[in-house]
Amino acid sequence: VFNDPLAKVHAMSIALSPADPAYIFVAASSTDGANGYIKRVPKAGPATTADNLVTGIYEAYDIIVAGDDVYWSQGDGVPQNARGIGQASRKPGGGSSLIKTSVGQPDLLAADATALYWNLYDQPGLWTANRTAPANPRELLSSSVHGLAVDDAKLYLALGDNSGAGSITAMAKDG
Repeated sequence: VFNDPLAKVHAMSIALSPADPAYIFVAASSTDGANGYIKRVPKAGPATTADNLVTGIYEAYDIIVAGDDVYWSQGDGVPQNARGIGQASRKPGGGSSLIKTSVGQPDLLAADATALYWNLYDQPGLWTANRTAPANPRELLSSSVHGLAVDDAKLYLALGDNSGAGSITAMAKDG
């Protein structure tokens, strides 16, 4: 569907949106911290018609589409002042911003109708913030989270450590 000719850029994550069924959303990272991007790429047709939603970002690790917005995490390998969760309109020309999460290096993302959820690359923890006030995160769990999903009722987590111990668990969204 899409092959980017820039040698310094590579796709890190993709997402789909029921609201935009004809597109794939792509988060790409760059080795120099200046050429990363978020694109909306048509599933069919020429990749040259891909829409740039955000350009000039650092390492984008995960991407999700929630409502009218695309969110991506940028943590590991990113300067301290550029760590956080990015937010942009899922349609071209809508603008973007970086949400400072104030803790650690955001990695995996999930969202429901009102909240964002993320784990941290560099330390245990599961965090949440209201999608309309994301600069005020709160910790839900202090365990190491390696997988994250959400539905209308609960959060589903893959928990574990490097010793091989782990579990899949469900928990209330408020912790």
